[in-house]
Amino acid sequence: MKLKYFLLTAVTALLFVSCGEIDKIDDKIENNSAYSVHQMAEIILAPQDNMPDLEFLLPDDDYFAYYFSDIYQLGDSMLKDGVIYYADGMSAYEIAVFLFSDTINIEQKEAALLRYIKQRASDFTGYDPEQTAVLEKGVVVTRGQYIALLICGDSQKAKSDFLACFSDNPPEYIPYITNVTEKTPEITTVGRDVFVTPPTNNDNTSPENDDTPEITTIDDTYDSDAILPDKNQIILAECMRIIAEIITDGMDEYEKELAVHDWIISWADYDKEANNNAPNASPDPDNDNPYGLLFNKKAICSGYSSTFQLFMDLLNIECITVSGFSGVDADSEHAWNMVRIDGNWYCVDVTWDDPSGEYDNSATHKYFNVTSDFMRETTHHWDESSTPVANAGKLYR
Repeated sequence: MKLKYFLLTAVTALLFVSCGEIDKIDDKIENNSAYSVHQMAEIILAPQDNMPDLEFLLPDDDYFAYYFSDIYQLGDSMLKDGVIYYADGMSAYEIAVFLFSDTINIEQKEAALLRYIKQRASDFTGYDPEQTAVLEKGVVVTRGQYIALLICGDSQKAKSDFLACFSDNPPEYIPYITNVTEKTPEITTVGRDVFVTPPTNNDNTSPENDDTPEITTIDDTYDSDAILPDKNQIILAECMRIIAEIITDGMDEYEKELAVHDWIISWADYDKEANNNAPNASPDPDNDNPYGLLFNKKAICSGYSSTFQLFMDLLNIECITVSGFSGVDADSEHAWNMVRIDGNWYCVDVTWDDPSGEYDNSATHKYFNVTSDFMRETTHHWDESSTPVANAGKLYR
């Protein structure tokens, strides 16, 4: 009887010891860095050169949850701590570090962030080659229950610094100076992209009394019939004025097309706010139609292509608009045009001929009057069964 009691006691003691060891192991897995996730992000950021000014979001910020769940597509994963550093404007630079309660589905979380990088790269392709290059070098790194999104100039250095935070000789902690937005913004989504208008306060309101952001979805496709009649008249009058200014007697169809192409590029810029994930982003509400391009000098691909289409129609040049996709995996919506000059069809992507970033605003002609083969080679995707074939060779003289 005493032996039986002794064995039971011993087994019970072992169970308690085992449970204690498991707790210690879990604790070690969770806390095998000397730094918090926010400090880790700052360690990663400190040595990076030519970084734009970044803002940061913490889990208690209203916009953090939206960024985590809707932009990163991480759902309702069991997050213990996290920080997101993001850039304002048309900048791809981004550092995020998360600590989860366990390692369950960590591979799925890693895959979601890798998809985000690829999608973001597709969104910038053609619009800003410099930022696209930064995104193409972006990496996602995991360590136990930690995961880091690293989109910066030297992503391999960032990866090394992240992993060093778990070593026996962690790097020196250097605080990263940044601006902090105090007000909770109102969130609006346009298509896939997130845009937010900062709230305005009067004497009777304060940031802490702001309501939870209201999310609104707006159709981002251009529909000429949706523009009010008086707005159509304004657009038409402005187009006729521009035609009188840039089109001269004796011009053939090609010369007229080239004049319109180059005028659009010299006049307007891609709306950088359209690819801005920041909560204070302010894209032009008319960037997808001719009004935004003509009067606000801002457009996205549908704004460029619809404006080009309108000019071609007014000049009696046969033209169609192609609504397709761009990117290696065809994961970003895109629109361009096709024109018929001297009986031959050609592809024209005015948007991608107007790059941003380190490139100047002078007109380029890489995507002017090119073949269907060239468009395929440059990651354009479309329903080829419903469009003409451009196979006459590039036309630019």
